Amino acid sequence: QRELLQLAAVGAAAGFASGMFGIGGGVVITPALCLLTDMPHTCVLGTTLASMVPPSLVSAATHAQMGNVVAAAVAPLVAG
Repeated sequence: QRELLQLAAVGAAAGFASGMFGIGGGVVITPALCLLTDMPHTCVLGTTLASMVPPSLVSAATHAQMGNVVAAAVAPLVAG
């Protein structure tokens, strides 16, 4: 229960820092998970990456709807 509250606080702090300062959430989440949990480092990295997927998909879809995505550039960037 306590760990879930810590994780929620880390997520909130990452969202706040990302919105206020334009930094990636991983800058906050990765060190926080290392310091506040007993997860192995490999799990911290995987968990951080997985937590970035939903917001990234929503942001990409929103920008695509607004016409802010150059479709021809997407595949080369993904492949690179």
